[in-house]
Amino acid sequence: MDNDNDFLIKLCEGILDLKQFCKTPEELSALIYPLRVLASLDQPPVRDQATACLKKLAVGQNREFYEKHYYPLITGMGKKGGPYSPKVTACCLLPVAYPFVGEKAQLEFRALFKWFAL
Repeated sequence: MDNDNDFLIKLCEGILDLKQFCKTPEELSALIYPLRVLASLDQPPVRDQATACLKKLAVGQNREFYEKHYYPLITGMGKKGGPYSPKVTACCLLPVAYPFVGEKAQLEFRALFKWFAL
């Protein structure tokens, strides 16, 4: 590996590889936090890889998983007044989670998206 970015990108991929060993949604949810940290970095290649891994992590999960884990992830990263990089990640994750959350969460996601666009 040539630099820190390469290492962190490989770390993202390694975290995603652990998905195959998770037997329950709760075990799978433990992989979200380290990817969230990596997706909040100001290094675009690392942020992009971590975001892609968060998207892949959610594939095949039920509505409850999105409501319990991705809703707070997205709303937490998209807080007003927070740093730029987590907002980019939250914006990228909105279309992944939107179809799987309830109406109240969808309304909040639309408000977040509108706020991101301004």
